[in-house]
Amino acid sequence: MLIDVAQEIGRTPSQVAINWVRGQRRTCPVIPIVGAWRGAQMRDNLGCLEFSLSDEQLERLTAASPFNPGFPHSFLRYPHLKQLIYSGALERMSSRSGAVSPLVRSKWRM
Repeated sequence: MLIDVAQEIGRTPSQVAINWVRGQRRTCPVIPIVGAWRGAQMRDNLGCLEFSLSDEQLERLTAASPFNPGFPHSFLRYPHLKQLIYSGALERMSSRSGAVSPLVRSKWRM
């Protein structure tokens, strides 16, 4: 599947794979770790920033290799556990105006 998508859009499989990992930020913040040993590999890998995968391509790649963020992401999504861990501190984390910061709100879906 990866090679098929790469050939369709004229990109290397590594560029498509890294771009797919970047596309997972819709479900979980993910930063791909690039393991290039040579300058040519790094330049190739950075080519993933020059294009975007379509929703259809992302779905095809995800179906071929579903992404599951696992622990601790799955553990921390339960409200009662957040309360137990933070003892209400999340509600007190606020911006200077006293409102809950957008970062905290989006991170914990408040």
